Amino acid sequence: MLRKKLLKFFVIIFCITVPWHFLQNTHYGQKLLRSLILKFDDLTQVKEIQVIGNHLLTTANILEIVNIKKGDTLYKQSAQNVRDKLLSENEIKDVSVQINYSGVIKIAVEEREPFAIWWHNNTPWLIDKDGKKILQIYDKQGYNDLIIIFGKNIEDKLNVFLNIVSAWTLYREIITMHYIGNRRWDIYLNNNIVIKLPEQNIGAALEYAGKLLGNTRYKNKVDIIDLRLYPKKIFLKIKDKV
Repeated sequence: MLRKKLLKFFVIIFCITVPWHFLQNTHYGQKLLRSLILKFDDLTQVKEIQVIGNHLLTTANILEIVNIKKGDTLYKQSAQNVRDKLLSENEIKDVSVQINYSGVIKIAVEEREPFAIWWHNNTPWLIDKDGKKILQIYDKQGYNDLIIIFGKNIEDKLNVFLNIVSAWTLYREIITMHYIGNRRWDIYLNNNIVIKLPEQNIGAALEYAGKLLGNTRYKNKVDIIDLRLYPKKIFLKIKDKV
């Protein structure tokens, strides 16, 4: 039994040392060894980085964030590390990363969709429907169709409000929202009408305002619909009268 183990050991040593000796000590062997090393280096390099789904961030922005470039060592790259770096950016909602060991890294990002421009501390920010900041902007060019929002502490209030107001028949006519005193909302329509909403019964108040604006008696005559005390009291400002 011992002889068999010793024989097996010497066979393994022979199979390793003889080819290695050949590679190191012959011209052909050295040439073959260099070729193998170059081939290995080529197989372990990043050859291509594909980025899809990005609109707010450029491909150059994303590559700078993940700090990967062509020629980097492939096996040193971590898909989870790349994902974590990108998810730390406000613009990105989700991301998937695939490392193909032929040398290709594929990055698919899902960016947050801009819903509105929120004036926060006198600074305009793009935000999504959850009230999460996406990026700071310096002019409205390219964002003219977005609703403008004023007020503080809307982050955990906006989505709840939108779930109610988005079902309103005149929802698409809203151009501005103002969150007042951490309690309630005012909305401004594209025909310069202001609707002051109550803290509670928002859906019913909006339905009432919609019927009121559909009434020919008030259509194109109302400036302000004050529903802060709805349903107990309702105030209308019609042109320069109350």
